[in-house]
Amino acid sequence: MAKTYNILIVGAGTSGMACAITAAERGLRVGVIEKSDIIGGALHWSGGHMSAGGTRLQKRKGIEDSEEKHLEDIYRINGKSGNLALTEIAVKEAPKTIDWLEDIGFEFAPECPRIIYGHIAYETARTHYGTEKAMSIYKVLEPLWKKYERSGHIEFHLKTKMSGLGRTGNRFDYVLCQNERGTQEIHGKHIVLTTGGYGSNPEFFGKKHPGIPLVSSCYPTATADAHQILEENGGVFHMGQYHLPSLGGIEKEVGEIEKKKRLTGDTRLLNALYYESMKNSELYDSYIKRKAENWELERIARLDRILMHMAISEMLKFEEIPVKDSIYESLEVAKP
Repeated sequence: MAKTYNILIVGAGTSGMACAITAAERGLRVGVIEKSDIIGGALHWSGGHMSAGGTRLQKRKGIEDSEEKHLEDIYRINGKSGNLALTEIAVKEAPKTIDWLEDIGFEFAPECPRIIYGHIAYETARTHYGTEKAMSIYKVLEPLWKKYERSGHIEFHLKTKMSGLGRTGNRFDYVLCQNERGTQEIHGKHIVLTTGGYGSNPEFFGKKHPGIPLVSSCYPTATADAHQILEENGGVFHMGQYHLPSLGGIEKEVGEIEKKKRLTGDTRLLNALYYESMKNSELYDSYIKRKAENWELERIARLDRILMHMAISEMLKFEEIPVKDSIYESLEVAKP
């Protein structure tokens, strides 16, 4: 008879690892399927930014914030659009998640919490991340994962790809998957899908967001596997109309995105910054040339010059952005 887990999780990335650990802490037997040859997913290359209102770290640093203020700020930015119930759940759980990570040893970057200006900015410093970006999350989850792996509470199947869902009666209770041993059935009383997004599947993205450019830094395994299987079994894809073409909504031509009605809120800071930097690039090059002692302008990498142009624009044209943030952001992006 096939083994049946209390919980079967598909995807061993950020959510999958946290879900498995939490279930194992409660004494449940957890099975995890992962198509990659390692656990952790996008934690291996993400920035690991997490926003939350009312965290212990905020209180220690004298930052007045709450779940209610966080939610109000989100609604200011997105015009109260999208799945409001899901947004409210995420906001409610966010500070608990940050505090839990701190409890298990997460090391915050010293400048956190802070306001990030790469998109429409929050009005309060509530973005948290680690000293090693997302790897800081991985480093506190991995010891717990290994602990419950040793105790037998977590069993995981690497290089195993979900290929379908199976049911007994009206209840889905097993996953069809492919690995080097062929097709297998792995059973679970409860099935949790944490397979990530679909930014690494251009064809699927094009079907869900026709006419919108794909601008993605998704992990290579984020290929809509679960999305497609769920749709084959009667699932419905919601909220595609709220997708942003890029992090900050950069346009090739002024007004291009607004015409497509894909963005909400006020004029994007990043959009204005982009055009300000392009418009004054020759002027900013002259500033750099004057300060670059014993170093010809042409020897500075083009990307580094663009970053300097944007930092100069922020310092000269955007008073709402602290100078120290302009310098920090530029140095962070310029790191190899």
